[in-house]
Amino acid sequence: MTPAYVNLGLSHGYQLASGEWTEVEFTQEWNDETGDHAVNSAVFAAGAARFTGTLSLRFEHLPEGDVVQVRQSEYEGARLKLDHPIHEVIGTAGGTFRTLALTNRLGSGRAMRVRLLNQSAEQIEVASAVLKALVWKES
Repeated sequence: MTPAYVNLGLSHGYQLASGEWTEVEFTQEWNDETGDHAVNSAVFAAGAARFTGTLSLRFEHLPEGDVVQVRQSEYEGARLKLDHPIHEVIGTAGGTFRTLALTNRLGSGRAMRVRLLNQSAEQIEVASAVLKALVWKES
């Protein structure tokens, strides 16, 4: 099995309100060898497949010590089926940067998305989100 390369990001930053899970909608596509990412979509891999890669995030205006939670979530169509463990990004002075590992397996008919939860009382900016992954399709 030869892996396919996926490289997605944001064409511009966006505001992230406090208190609700929000999907990262990838608006920039540098490479999508699997063809799983539709234009301006949150889906970066679809099953049956295995993948490994990274998600690099940059937040602006996240108060020092406040938290944004990040998680991978599996969907069947538009329906959430399974949430994976949470990563936490803690605000630092100035901009806040974090690179997270993405490694998982998707069953047939499932698609993977990344969701964010701003736990700060402040509205913050998702200034950058860049996803790079190798995807191995399964039969």
